[in-house]
Amino acid sequence: MIKSIYIHIPFCSQICSYCNFPKMYYYEDLTSKYLDSLKLEIESAYQHEVISTLYVGGGTPSALSISNLKKLFNILEIIKLADDYEYT
Repeated sequence: MIKSIYIHIPFCSQICSYCNFPKMYYYEDLTSKYLDSLKLEIESAYQHEVISTLYVGGGTPSALSISNLKKLFNILEIIKLADDYEYT
């Protein structure tokens, strides 16, 4: 069975009328708190799992500040990935 994780980063620098994904304007403090919660969830739910597929989407993940991007990358390092993992 393939085990996958989709990480939704719901923050955007502008809201597009055609987008149906859950989203909100980017705010540094709120984004940081969101990432803190994401870290706790991943540590709790995926501590003993090996993941084959990792998707990161949004929103606009590239809208994150450098410090929050670093925080996101540190969170992603927690995830145990299969040798032949797929990511996007």
